[in-house]
Amino acid sequence: MSSKLKKLGANIDIDNTLSAEGEDSELSLVDDSEVLSDALQGKLSFTGDNANGNANDSPTATNIGSSRAPVAPPLSTVLYTPDHNSKPSPAQVAFEILRTKTIKDGRSRYVLYTVAIIRTHQFDTSQATVDKRYSDFEKLYNSLRKRLTAQMQEIAFPKKVLTGNFDDKTIAHRSRAFEQFLSHVYAIPELRESEELHNFFFKVDLDKALLYLRNGEYLESIPLLLNALNMQQKLLGDSHPDVLKTVCAIIVAYNMREEHSNAQKFADMALKLIGEDSSSRYLMPVLQLNIRLCWVLGKEKADLEEKLADLHEKGLEMPSPDRLLEMVVQ
Repeated sequence: MSSKLKKLGANIDIDNTLSAEGEDSELSLVDDSEVLSDALQGKLSFTGDNANGNANDSPTATNIGSSRAPVAPPLSTVLYTPDHNSKPSPAQVAFEILRTKTIKDGRSRYVLYTVAIIRTHQFDTSQATVDKRYSDFEKLYNSLRKRLTAQMQEIAFPKKVLTGNFDDKTIAHRSRAFEQFLSHVYAIPELRESEELHNFFFKVDLDKALLYLRNGEYLESIPLLLNALNMQQKLLGDSHPDVLKTVCAIIVAYNMREEHSNAQKFADMALKLIGEDSSSRYLMPVLQLNIRLCWVLGKEKADLEEKLADLHEKGLEMPSPDRLLEMVVQ
């Protein structure tokens, strides 16, 4: 039996096999089987257990669950002039399952979904991606439903099936359902700003990256930080305070590895994010470190030194050389 979903001014036929179990009034997920192959053509790829002939494809057990370590985006993707008015709306953000892979883990197996966040209001060629399995989506749904029950009242989730979990058709339908689920969640302000959604996309990786920083494993922290920044820029916008904190963590990681050029580029970006906000706790440490980096690189620093002296005259204290590291890992 079909029901109707009114979304974006359109009535869409949906199949109850993808609706939330026992909740007829909930927002069900579209089962557009007739157009599914066309909608996914060139976007969703399926990979079996042994597609690469490498048993090491299976993820190892880590403290971040089933997600695999992200591939760092190119620096050009995340290094740009920030837009202080940038706060993406639901209409400007899309979620897409780029590919799936069936993973064999001992005697069991599961499907890994690569989720991409895309900014639709501009030409977006970057890939902010994260790998998730069904249980990760289910955990997000249940945790949001538990804490924000009213906001989740009309959002459905694809139920489990007893057989056929690894069929291409089932995986394709579920991929579409996950895309719609994330879009529905992101459309509601309280859910969009929730810790649960941030944990799902980037906060777990950030926490792991900060642990690497605390342990002096700077190289390992960089791809996690860059991928998290890419996601934050798309989901939160440049004006969000978490974006600045992640940029500062990247500065620290590159500086501790003596990759001074990259550290200085992100220090410039951090100062642009801070703008005229002289109350920012990051201003003095970043400014001081940027001056030192410019000195190492032989770059012009007179304007930065003048700004630092001016702020010091206004009563801002000179930070210790390690202050920025202390701030990002605390």
